Amino acid sequence: MLRPSQLKGKQRRACYDNFLIECRANGSLINRQKNGKFTPFCYGWITIPTAVEIYVARKFNIQPFLWDRPPDASKERVRAILFEWVDGKMLSQVQINSEIANEIRTALKGLHQASIAHGDVRAANILVNDDRVYLIDLNASLTLPHID
Repeated sequence: MLRPSQLKGKQRRACYDNFLIECRANGSLINRQKNGKFTPFCYGWITIPTAVEIYVARKFNIQPFLWDRPPDASKERVRAILFEWVDGKMLSQVQINSEIANEIRTALKGLHQASIAHGDVRAANILVNDDRVYLIDLNASLTLPHID
């Protein structure tokens, strides 16, 4: 049997579940009592049966997520991570100053000290709110010890 580290390209990416990667990173932050320090506060994660998803969508007149699924996944449960709401702007939408730059360095250093490598650091994954910085989208992160 091949290990994911022995696969290339799409085959390797198919072995990794972005949802589980993000849950692992947030779970590590929670366990280390760093929840909400560098990322929005994570309340946890859930799976929702398709029937509940459709019921909620109808009740609140919103689009269910079913439209965004591959045909063979239409019966799968919706997986969700619940974070605090951060009314921030992407880094590319704000005027960067030394305080914001220092906050970014501090947040990344804090993640690294928690044995997490973000894996996708870019302006779209950094939110700024009142000079407070939040790192988001940990679905490409590596959390040590990393298991292949």
